[in-house]
Amino acid sequence: FCIAATLLVVLYSCGTEEPVQEAKGPILSPGSYKFQMSLDSHQVDLRVSIDTNYLFTFRNASEAIVTSPAAFKGDSFYLELPVYGTYLTGIKDDSKAFHGHWTNTQKSADYQIPFTAQHISSAVSDLSPIATTTKYEVSFSPNSEHYYPSLAIINSHSDGTATGTFLTETGDYRYLEGFITDDYVNLDCFDGSHLFYFEGHIQQDSIVDGLFRSGTHWTEPWNARINENYALTDPYHLTQVIDNSPIELNLVNTSGDFETLTTDYFKNHVTIVQILGTWCPNCLDESIFYKELHEKYSSQGLQIVPVAFEKSDDYQTSALTLKRYLRQLELPYDGYVGGKASKKTASEAFPMLSEIISFPTSLIIDKEGNIHTVHTGFYGPGTGQYYDQYVNNTESLIEELLMQADS
Repeated sequence: FCIAATLLVVLYSCGTEEPVQEAKGPILSPGSYKFQMSLDSHQVDLRVSIDTNYLFTFRNASEAIVTSPAAFKGDSFYLELPVYGTYLTGIKDDSKAFHGHWTNTQKSADYQIPFTAQHISSAVSDLSPIATTTKYEVSFSPNSEHYYPSLAIINSHSDGTATGTFLTETGDYRYLEGFITDDYVNLDCFDGSHLFYFEGHIQQDSIVDGLFRSGTHWTEPWNARINENYALTDPYHLTQVIDNSPIELNLVNTSGDFETLTTDYFKNHVTIVQILGTWCPNCLDESIFYKELHEKYSSQGLQIVPVAFEKSDDYQTSALTLKRYLRQLELPYDGYVGGKASKKTASEAFPMLSEIISFPTSLIIDKEGNIHTVHTGFYGPGTGQYYDQYVNNTESLIEELLMQADS
C-alpha cells in the first residue's frame, strides 16, 4: 500500500507543477476490452470494461469488481483495486490499447504480472445462458503429499463459454469463467488478490492432465471424473472443540489496546468469532455475509468479532490494513489483530480448538458463552446452491440460539 501511494505521488509530481492539458477525446475508449495477463507461456483472458469516468470493471462469471477511477499522467496511469491494496500501472498505446503490470505487494514488493489490453466493443459483454451443469470429483496434486480433494461445478454455456468453481474442504475458488469444447476446458479469474488459471483435457467422463496456476508462485496438477453425488467432508466436522473451559480470548484491537474477552462478554449474546485474513477472498465473501447477518439480527443480540491474521509481522501495518478493510466494507463493528497470517499462529491464539486449518474459520458462541459450532472455510456465492444452503442453515441456527432465554 505504501509503495502504491508513493508511486501515485511520483506519477503526479515528477517534472512539473503545470496542470496536464486535457486530451482531445477520451484518453481510453469506453467499452469492452480483451484483457490478457501473462503467466509465462499461458495467457489468461479476462473480461474487462471501462466507463467514461475510467472506472474499470473486471468480470468473473456473474461477479463484477469495480475499481477506483484510473489516474492519468500523460500516457501513464495508476489504478488501485478494491479491498486488497493491489494496483495496476500501465502505459496507453493509443485510445484503444494499453499495457502494464499488476503489482501485489501482499506477496512481495516486486510481485508483478504483465498485462495487455485491446478495445473490442463499445458494449459490455454478457454471458450466454447455461446449457448444462456437471459435477466432478477432483484430485489436486494426486499421488503426492500435497493431495487434497475438491468438488468442481462446471457450467457449459450455449456459446461455448464456461463458468463454475472448485470447492475444497477449506473454501472455494470463487467465480471462474472461460471456455469448453469436446476435449478441453479452461477456467480462470482475477479478483484483485489472486490470478487463477485452470485447464484440462476432457476424455469421456474424465478430465486429465489438468493444470492449476495461482499467479507466478504456485503450479499443481489435477484430474477429475464426473460424479454427480460426490460430497466433501462436512465443514462443521473438520475443527473440533478440545477444551470446554470458559472462553478467554486475549486480543489486540485496531487502536493497540489489549482486550480480554471472557464469558461475561459473551453472556446473553450470540457471537460469531470470525478468524480471517484481509488478503483472503473467501474471507471477504464471508465478511459481506456476516455484515448482512449483523444488520438482520444485531438488534436481537447478535455480535460479530473479526480476528485478523495478516501478511505483515508489524502490528501497525496490520492494524492499518484491517481498518481499511473494515472501512471499505462498511462493517459496523471493530476488529482485532490476531498476528501473522499463519495457521500455526491462529491455532495458538485459539487453543480450545483442535487446529485452525483454514482462513476463514468461525466460532458460533451461544448465550451461555459456550462454543456451539465451529465452521471451517466458506463456500461463497460463486458456489450457487452450496452458498444458499449455508446461508439458510446459518440464519436458522442464529435464530434458534437467539431464542434461548437469557441467563
